[in-house]
Order: sequence, then structure tokens, then C-alpha cells
Amino acid sequence: MIEIVIINILRIAIISSIGICLILILKKTLFKEYTKNLNYYIWLIVIFRMILPFKIPIHINMNPTIFNNMDVNNSVNDIESVNNIESINNSIINNPVIESAKQFTNDFNMLEMLGYLWLAITLIIVIYRIFTYIKFKNIIVDLSCDVQDTKIRNIYNKLCIELKINKNILLKVSDYTSVPLGIGFFKAYIVLPNINYEEKEIEWILKHELMHYKKNDILYKFLVMTVTSIYWFNPLIYIMNRYINSECELACDERILYNCDFKERQNYALILINSLKHKERNFIENNLTTKLGDKIILKRRFDSMFNKKTKKGILIVLLSIIFATCSFGVISVKSLASTSQRQEVQVSIEKKDDSIKSYEIHNSKYKGYYLEIKDPKKVKIGYTSKLMVEGETTSQIAEENNAIAAINGGGFVDTSAEGIKWVGNGGTPTGIIMTGGKIVYSDLEANKKTDLFAITKEGILIVGKYSVNELSELGAEEALSFVPSLIINGEMTSVQGNAGLGRAPKTAIGQKRDGTIIMLVIDGNGPESVGVTINELQEIMFKLGAINAINLDGGKSTAMYYDGKIINKPSNSMGERTVPTAVIVK
Repeated sequence: MIEIVIINILRIAIISSIGICLILILKKTLFKEYTKNLNYYIWLIVIFRMILPFKIPIHINMNPTIFNNMDVNNSVNDIESVNNIESINNSIINNPVIESAKQFTNDFNMLEMLGYLWLAITLIIVIYRIFTYIKFKNIIVDLSCDVQDTKIRNIYNKLCIELKINKNILLKVSDYTSVPLGIGFFKAYIVLPNINYEEKEIEWILKHELMHYKKNDILYKFLVMTVTSIYWFNPLIYIMNRYINSECELACDERILYNCDFKERQNYALILINSLKHKERNFIENNLTTKLGDKIILKRRFDSMFNKKTKKGILIVLLSIIFATCSFGVISVKSLASTSQRQEVQVSIEKKDDSIKSYEIHNSKYKGYYLEIKDPKKVKIGYTSKLMVEGETTSQIAEENNAIAAINGGGFVDTSAEGIKWVGNGGTPTGIIMTGGKIVYSDLEANKKTDLFAITKEGILIVGKYSVNELSELGAEEALSFVPSLIINGEMTSVQGNAGLGRAPKTAIGQKRDGTIIMLVIDGNGPESVGVTINELQEIMFKLGAINAINLDGGKSTAMYYDGKIINKPSNSMGERTVPTAVIVK
């Protein structure tokens, strides 16, 4: 789950960064001619894009390549523990302590570590900001009292009516603050410093703070705090935050002075200067308050006050909203062109031939491929020509058998020259291998049952626990063992704790109700695809319509050969891995 979150966070960070850069460029050029309100509120498009909830469904993009009289090689069961151990360190000697460390490392991959690191820092930032805000607000409120001056209260009530503010905003005075400020959203306060203002001064000051509430600037600041807390790792967020804080005051000034003449603007500017003179250097501020502003941006504010802009930029806002809406399509639009009637799994098929179809399957977490073979009798078990001596790659096994498609098959437990298990040359298989109705290899007693899949003479794929003796009774022609079984007779099997296997590349084979064979590979251990768990693999096969399915050897072994080449991205650093068996389509 955390991998999905961090991948989506990074994706949205990239999209929003493009939006921020675009707005910054426009502010230096086109937006100079438009109102400060446009320059202020345009940021909301980026902010909403960053905080709106999003859900990424599984998308199946289908690029079928159909060949007349051509077969597709099937996928072999994935053994996660074997491949996960290899992916940690192929040179470490197998012992219980090391095994535990390896399993922990598999379950806690790089994306998970990044995800939990991001989550931890985000929680620290959020808790700190909430704590400091509550502390600041409590101090301000506790060290203030209601304004008793009748003239100030009358001015305040008059302005509330004039600005059509119905919200109950309490008016306070405090020795703790040296500048007027607004604080609180649900229970709002305007706090004045304990200074003897002239009547006209207090009118402009109150109007300024009330305008912030009318414009919902406190809510805006909460939204900004949210995105800066979530996307704390993005430096562009802090640039955006600085611009928003400045433009908040500029937009407020613009609204207050909209119908004012030059003399009134001049008076407002002087009152602003006089008020900021009282600001103490050691005054503690909070980003979730509104105030008269800062001395740093005074020049910009004065320029804005006496240079009125009239272009509202409605068209620009509409175009920006369209751009933001399209950014949602960066994630999901691919599936729109490839939608079919498959329940929960969207498929788009460009039919050329019913014999074989290839598909791409992906979402924000993983990417993979699957093949549909209409004639199940074409699916066979292939094995290395040097069985018990040396393995071959999936593509080599396919080419030696003149197969058009193949996936890696069962597991192996051969050892390296140094005696390390599971890092040998793939020559020594485990379990059962049957092809053409004959047992090619078995390291099990004839009556001992194990998880396997078998294809009968009629082309029916059987999944479950069977012995060598039972295979002949079932009329099996092809068989290969691996664990665990995923779906049996239309029901997903109970797999506890992902069968003890971590997130990694996976291979699986299954059969639909109409007899179509499904061969699936999911890439992993890379930036585009982190792999899947056994439970996720089970769900994918079920959604693809499999009524019987089994997991095959995966990890570094996962490979899909089709039309003369490997079409997925094996996670093995040396390319395709040598394996003892493959599921082929002849």
C-alpha cells in the first residue's frame, strides 16, 4: 500500500512542479497586466491538483499481435522465496539468521523505505505545525481581552455590514501582539495591539483584516500548509508558498482600494507604514494568521496600490483549469482508448486472429504482460537440453522447441560452485516435469502430492495438489509443479500472509471458462514496476477471468518470450536467467 502512495505522491509532485514553473514564467510576463486577485488565486489550481483525492484503477492496455498458425508460450509458476533470496545477496551463505534478514529486506524494499520515510517526516511536520499553531493561538487568545472602546466597536460593526460578513468574528486587544492580525477559522478572532490608533487608522486596519476573512484567506493558508506538509521534499513548493504569502496581501489591498481615489490610497499606504513601524523584531509569527503584511514587500504593495490593473483573466483561469483537469489524464487516459467488457479489468482488443493475443497490464505500482492462447492443446512444457547439468534461458528453450511464445516455468534448487543454494546455473529442477504424457523428472515419491498444474489430452488445465500416480489417472499430457495454487474451480484459494513471499516479479498460468490459457508475467524491482505480492497476483488472475490458476517461479527468473524476443524486463542484472523449464506454445 505504501508503495502506491509514494509513487502517486512523486507523480503528483512532478505534475504540480510543471504547473508551478509555468505559473512563475507567466507571472514574469503575461500576468503582469492582470489583477492581483488573478495572480493570487491562480495558485489554487495547482494546490487543488495536489490535495484532491485520487484513485488509480488497474488499466489493461492491449496491443494484440496475432499470427496465423502461431503459438504462444505459457508462463511458469513463481517461487518467491527463491528469487527474493537471490535478489538480496547471491554470495551470502544460507543460514537461519541470514534467511531472516533476507526476508525482511525483501518485504521492505526501497520504495517501501522511501514511503515510510516520507510518511514519518510528513507526520512530524504536520504534528509540529498543528502544535505550534494551537500554542500560538492559545497564547494570543489567553493574553487578550474584548475591545471595550465604543467607537472601535461601532466602526467594526459598520464594516461587517458594509462587507456583508455574517461570520461571528470576535474583536480582541492584546499586549502580546505588535501588529493587527486575524487568527482562527472555525472560531475566528481579530486581535489588535494595545496601541492608540486614530479613528481613520482603525477603520482601515479593521477593513483590511475583515477583507482577509471575506476572501477566506485563512482557509487558503490551511490548504497551503497541507501541500507544504505533504510535498515537503519539493523545493518549488516553498517558492510557491512565498509568492502566495506576498500576493495574499497584494490581493487584499486591491479589493479594499478597488473604488478608492488617489487620496484614499495615499492615506491607506501611510497607515500601513505607521502600523508596521510598531512591529517588534522579536514578534513571533504564524503562517496560519492574517496580518497587515511585512516590511519586505512594502514596495510591491505601494506599486500595486497606485497602478490599478483591470484585466481579470477569466479566460486564463478557464484554460488553467482545463490544463489541471488534463493532468489527471496523465494517469488514466491510456485506458480510455482500451476499454472492453471485462469486469473490473479494462481491456481493449484489436482483433486480427483468435489464436493468440498479447496484452499489457499496468497500474501505478506495477507493469506486466499476459498472453491469451485460444487453443490450450498448444501449450506444452519445455525444458533445458542439459537437464541436471545446466539450465537455459526461457528464450533458448522456446527457440529449441520452435515455440512462438514462452514463459519461465518451475523452480530449481541447484547450488553454485561455492555451495550456495539457488544461485547455480538452473540445471537442477525441483518437483515434477511432465511433457507428452511422460514424466521427464520428479524428485518426489510416486504417491506424494504437491501443488502443480496439468493440461489433459482434452486441453483442460487442472490446478491443485496431485501426485505422480494421479497425473496418469487424470489423463495429463503436460504438468509442472510449483506453489502456491491461486484459483481452483473458480474460487480463490486461501493464501496466508502472501505465502511467506514478498513483493517481486511474478509469473503465473491459468485457464478461463472458455478454455483460453492465460500466461502472465509481472515485472518488478525497478522504478516502473515494483512487482506484486502473491495475493495481488491472485486477484489479477481472477479479474482476468481465470477459473484455475497457479503461481510459477518468479523473481529474477520471470521472463516472457513472444514473437522472437523477450517482451518484459527481467530483473536479473545479467539479462535472462538460466532456468530448467519453461511453458511454451508450439
